[in-house]
Amino acid sequence: MSAFQGYGLPLGSKARPISGDHFMLVGDAAHLIDPLTGEGIGNAFYSGFIAAEHAAECLKERDFSASFMKAYDQRVQRVLGSECN
Repeated sequence: MSAFQGYGLPLGSKARPISGDHFMLVGDAAHLIDPLTGEGIGNAFYSGFIAAEHAAECLKERDFSASFMKAYDQRVQRVLGSECN
């Protein structure tokens, strides 16, 4: 029998990159959890919506580079930043 282990909520208390070459993180993976309540489903849905729109833009431009993905990070921070900090 092994010891129980846990992991704290990935709170968005500091800005971290949430995208890079060929990837975007959403929801808990992107640390988009409300630090007061621990709730994050609304932020997960909203970040998924933003990611989908940005993925369409990536396909249109044929650009999946980290520099092009920065627009996703910036939009998520602008829209959800105050709820996760």
